[in-house]
Amino acid sequence: MSSLSEFYLQRLGKLSQLLTEASTLPIELHHSGLVIFAADHGISTEGYSAFEPLRTELLVRLHLEGKSPVSRILRCIDKPEIIVNAGLYRPIYHKRLINHPIRRGTRPFLVEDALTRLEVEQAVQMGFSLWDELSGWQFDIIGLGELGVGNTLAAEALACAMLNLEPEQVVDRGSADYKVIRQKADIIKRALKHRYPEPHDYKDLLMRFGGLEIAALTGFVVRMFTLNKMVILDGLVTTVAAALASLIVPGKTELLIAPSLAGEIAHQYLLEKIGLQAIWDGQLNYGEGLAAALSVFLLNILT
Repeated sequence: MSSLSEFYLQRLGKLSQLLTEASTLPIELHHSGLVIFAADHGISTEGYSAFEPLRTELLVRLHLEGKSPVSRILRCIDKPEIIVNAGLYRPIYHKRLINHPIRRGTRPFLVEDALTRLEVEQAVQMGFSLWDELSGWQFDIIGLGELGVGNTLAAEALACAMLNLEPEQVVDRGSADYKVIRQKADIIKRALKHRYPEPHDYKDLLMRFGGLEIAALTGFVVRMFTLNKMVILDGLVTTVAAALASLIVPGKTELLIAPSLAGEIAHQYLLEKIGLQAIWDGQLNYGEGLAAALSVFLLNILT
């Protein structure tokens, strides 16, 4: 680290922990970027989200067109933003979009299981194999993100099942208004009466609640574990995927960096479960890889 970086490091408060952790890694941080998995959730038709149900492709377009905050941050440091369609309800085609959809969104988990076992296996394998397509980038460290209308609720349902907690203990507003907290908790409570997830079986958990981007993220993190690659998580959804990946490959969470504590209560519980501590309390309800992108930005300008 240069003397200029050391000067700033002393004045960055908790943010300096990110740079301190990076400086101890046995790698050179020349190659970094962000991978975002996108998919839709049938449960979003319950109408609790601030976004239109099953319209995640609208968010994807903002990223592909370089109009999202995440895209602009990464463009400032000339780092790639790789977006993967794991299961958009409305398919789109763009030269920058990697299309590997398993199906057009998940099923509404109030009515039936979100995914079949085969669909879970296919999504996890897709995430695992994606590294082969990205290996040309030769990433030293990689940030994760997700795009999915309704995926905060799916992640909170997964957290309830994994941690054996009541919905009221983990549900927060996500990207919606505070008035939806009771509605979201009720949806999860009703679903848990009909879905009986096994808390230590990642396939069973993902079958019950989805989603396709969470399953793909899980497979991707597993691959990073097997390759000993450093991963920067984002918020609740990517941390759920990391917790699921830890069920498959335990003992690798030292490869994970949790940059910011999200606004959702479940995030803290999950970080504790996998033995991580967020570097700072950003209380971000944004998702889309924003915390990871900010971390990539800091690592690149101050190391």
